[in-house]
Amino acid sequence: MSPDVETVHPAADSDRRRRTRERLMDAAFDVFAEAGVHAASVEAICERAGFSRGAFYSNFESKEELFFALSDREVDSTLLKASDLAREVLPATPADDDDVVAEVVRTMITFVGGEANWHRIVAEYRLLAMRDGVVAARYVDFSRRLNDRVVELLQTVTLGAGLRFVGDLQLISRTLLALFGAITEDRLLVGVAGDVSVEDSLAFDAIVAYVHLVTEPDD
Repeated sequence: MSPDVETVHPAADSDRRRRTRERLMDAAFDVFAEAGVHAASVEAICERAGFSRGAFYSNFESKEELFFALSDREVDSTLLKASDLAREVLPATPADDDDVVAEVVRTMITFVGGEANWHRIVAEYRLLAMRDGVVAARYVDFSRRLNDRVVELLQTVTLGAGLRFVGDLQLISRTLLALFGAITEDRLLVGVAGDVSVEDSLAFDAIVAYVHLVTEPDD
């Protein structure tokens, strides 16, 4: 092979492409949070990431495809953090103590409250899905995958707490997601930071009561 011929290594090219996609998703997260998903333009995302439109379209077919790639990444990251936090809480709390559920719920609410921008993005996209059948189909698929991941998290948490769920875990997961979504929206609307006490919230009591209702000791 001539020494003047540059060898392109597939691994290096793949790593470069991965970094480009990550930078585009990072930029999209910020632009979506600031301007809204619908109003955010590909140009604004490219400018924030420091790439051309060509770089964007060589990695994503559309803004919607970018959103769902971002969704997958954020779901993986968020649930991993949530699982780690739950594991930190559980060993310090006796399994037979009624406060174990309240402690886990309090920890999760505080954590979710710190993910306010992501909650805004998903809430807006849900509204867009209600008006667009194509977007709706992909959003429903995203919701199902999210629910499956939350089911895995719930199984991990209850095992560590010495509890087990009674009933359909898919339905329980959807109900808990709705309750956590409600409390997050309430806290966003009143401008409450994610690290303050949450006990006065009716949603907090509702989540704790619901978890007690659908669990029993794992004897």
